[in-house]
Amino acid sequence: MAKVTTIDWVEDAETENIKRLKQAAQQYGSSFRARAENLYVHCQGWLVLAAAGAVIGVIAFMLNIVTALLVDYKLGYCSGGFYLNQTFCCLGEAEDCAMWHPWASIGILRYFVYVILSTVFAAMACLLVLEFAPFAAGSGISEIKCIVAGYLIPDFLGFKTLAIKALSLPLTIASGFSVGKEGPSVHYSACVANVIGQLISGYRQHNPKRRDLLIACSAAGVAVAFGSPIGGVLFSIEEISPVNIEIATIWRSYFCCLVATGVLALLNPFRTGQMVLFSVTYDQPWHFFDLPAFIVLGAFGGLMGEFIIKWNLRFQSLRKQYLKAYALQEVALIATITAAVCYFNEYLSVDMTKSMQILFHECEHGWSHPSCDVNHQTRLAFSLAVALIIRTALVLVSYGAKVPAGIFVPSLAIGALFGRFVGTLMLAFHQRFPDLGMFSGCIPDKPCINPGAYAALGAGALLAGVMHITIAVVLIMFELTGALFYIVPTMIVVGITKFIGDAVGAHGGIADMAIVANNYPVLTDELELKGVVEDVMQTPVAIVPDSLPPDPLNHPTYPVLDGNGYLLASVNADEVQTDIPFDMHSSVLNKNPIMVTLGTPLDWIHEIFIQLAPKVVFVTAEGKLVGIVTRRDLVNHVKTNLSVPSELEHKIVGAIAEYAQKLFGPSPPTNSP
Repeated sequence: MAKVTTIDWVEDAETENIKRLKQAAQQYGSSFRARAENLYVHCQGWLVLAAAGAVIGVIAFMLNIVTALLVDYKLGYCSGGFYLNQTFCCLGEAEDCAMWHPWASIGILRYFVYVILSTVFAAMACLLVLEFAPFAAGSGISEIKCIVAGYLIPDFLGFKTLAIKALSLPLTIASGFSVGKEGPSVHYSACVANVIGQLISGYRQHNPKRRDLLIACSAAGVAVAFGSPIGGVLFSIEEISPVNIEIATIWRSYFCCLVATGVLALLNPFRTGQMVLFSVTYDQPWHFFDLPAFIVLGAFGGLMGEFIIKWNLRFQSLRKQYLKAYALQEVALIATITAAVCYFNEYLSVDMTKSMQILFHECEHGWSHPSCDVNHQTRLAFSLAVALIIRTALVLVSYGAKVPAGIFVPSLAIGALFGRFVGTLMLAFHQRFPDLGMFSGCIPDKPCINPGAYAALGAGALLAGVMHITIAVVLIMFELTGALFYIVPTMIVVGITKFIGDAVGAHGGIADMAIVANNYPVLTDELELKGVVEDVMQTPVAIVPDSLPPDPLNHPTYPVLDGNGYLLASVNADEVQTDIPFDMHSSVLNKNPIMVTLGTPLDWIHEIFIQLAPKVVFVTAEGKLVGIVTRRDLVNHVKTNLSVPSELEHKIVGAIAEYAQKLFGPSPPTNSP
């Protein structure tokens, strides 16, 4: 793991307040030039937010275009221009498009080309990540939560990571890997925030401003991914931001989302006026006989969400232990199996955004897709069930491989498959027994049950179950569907999902559990701690005024004591030198350290770290220092419900790794984090 540092938000907030008061005092009675400079300082933040939002919108546009092109390249090419995907190549054409040519006229050859190109795309993405920017792998949401909490990871938000993430993400999605681009969009948006912040002097050494910019751009990443600006803001509040987020930060996030989605809508990547491919509109109301099905969808979201979290973390643990040296081979193998299996299923052969476009679609207005064939409901239900099982298995092993990978769209896709399956069963039941009293509210000769709406509700349920977010999901699904009729059903489904997830699962979604699994010293507000501060505190290394600090400096913060052991102040390790004594008048001292007494419950300590985010908390007894508690101490004390791989699972994966070593030979060690 890369070397990390921490930020003390209490000290940074105090420094910011002092600076703000000085600027306010200088404003009155100052010259015109000083007033103009002060105006620029106030406007600078909005200009930076606008620039970052515009860049995020442009990147999202380019990724949408390139991804659609590479996905269609697996099927054929356009003679009218190699840079055109099938949709743009056949724009305005009839069903038979003369300019679009499949790679082969024989079905078996098309199959092999599809599998080979899928494997090549995935291998290229993995090579880019391993060779140039290991931090570009994965989703990045867990690490961004750590950074916002004050746990800095060098190079994670650097320009190289941004470039490799943007280059390898379309390759990963085009390969058919069962991962999404919506999670990584949060990461590259955060990289944009960091890169732009490093260019502006007012942000470069100003941690609170950089944190606000990071939160705002993370919200914009979700906004451009789903075409949901308000949902992006709520996502940043629920998932990214600290619990003590300021109203001003929410407003900045809103502004950044507005600019990003406005730029994306202006560029119009799909030439349909939609910002995302699976955006739909529902105008058909729901009925009270739908409520049992809604309960089933909510229960599925909670149970399946916990199943995915548990088993994905199990596979992640086994991957780190046995397959770390075979990252490229693993990615190529998963891509090959995915393409070979998914090619024959209509819901799996296309990328997941197109699959959701099909699943969300209403069966009216002359749409002739097999999903709306009322004469073959059994075959349709079987196809959906097979797709559901295969997609779930592929997501469990794909998320966490060394490629850019998000869990948003896979969660939506699995939930949509189950929702469409339930909707298909309900539609078949209605067609079989149309005269039942429960269907008395249906209008004759008009659709009464909308399987597409069931798919959307199932998608929202599983997204809430995997990520453990609620209000943001409701807003995102509303902005995707534009269905006022289905706000209440969405709230019902998500509410049931949360209730079941909290009852049977761990404390936190997959991003929170990944933080614990990776041993990051970051605390979430959902932890339940028992005990007192004596259970976690460590013996401090203290500094006495007029003496040298200890050498070497192995702690982030040191207490400063008087001759009797009473705590006087604290000092950060990076603000002192081991060869220069200091006294109590030194400006580097924090004379108001956070202190608790012996016997303080751990729940209180947890709240202090969550609300104030200090580096350390000092423990005293009658004013004398007796201990020190850091975030790491508290994290190490947490008893998580993470699943431990069984002995059988170790044997199976160990055998696979041993076979891979014989087949490929020992792999050189990678510089992966």
